[in-house]
Amino acid sequence: VNIPQTIPELTLVCGEYKTISHSIASIIYFSIENKFKLNVFTDRNSILGDINSNKFNLGICYESEILDFNMMNENHSINFVCSLNREYLFFIVKNNNNIFSIRNLKGKIIGIQHKNSYAFTVLKILCESYDLGEPQILGDFSANTTLEDKIYVIEADINTNFNLFYNNHIEALFYFSGLNNPYILSLSSKTNIKFIEFN
Repeated sequence: VNIPQTIPELTLVCGEYKTISHSIASIIYFSIENKFKLNVFTDRNSILGDINSNKFNLGICYESEILDFNMMNENHSINFVCSLNREYLFFIVKNNNNIFSIRNLKGKIIGIQHKNSYAFTVLKILCESYDLGEPQILGDFSANTTLEDKIYVIEADINTNFNLFYNNHIEALFYFSGLNNPYILSLSSKTNIKFIEFN
């Protein structure tokens, strides 16, 4: 990659440490001899919000996060520059359960980031395609929640959802992510999981 040697001072924001977005930001930062001021945010939604409000100049995030942001903000000034990494849809379940396809999700709870996410939009389309009904969002969730023959969704940040999944409070995770996601890597090192294909 040819990086201009004379570049104005800009602020580059990215995701949390040990993610692909942070690694790419670090490479750019050191490639131009520290001419960027590098800020690191753990709340990815603040990246696009701060760029949209002109607080920062550039950001590195996942494609689905841009789609999510644009869906929730009609009046936005976010411009997409280029793609640096592919992103994938991960449908994760425990290896020892009876979920082998999306058809087995009735009466189960799926963890997603939020109801306005692109992942939830895709989930609704898949449920409609398989004639499974629209996924129901659980507001107040507890271990005593009575589940009917529907697909349920709980909204939470990625750390909360992965912990709920690890502790067997929810049965599946439905996320867009790049490869080497630290949460997925950590989860797979602690428990046996499987990735469900769509066919």
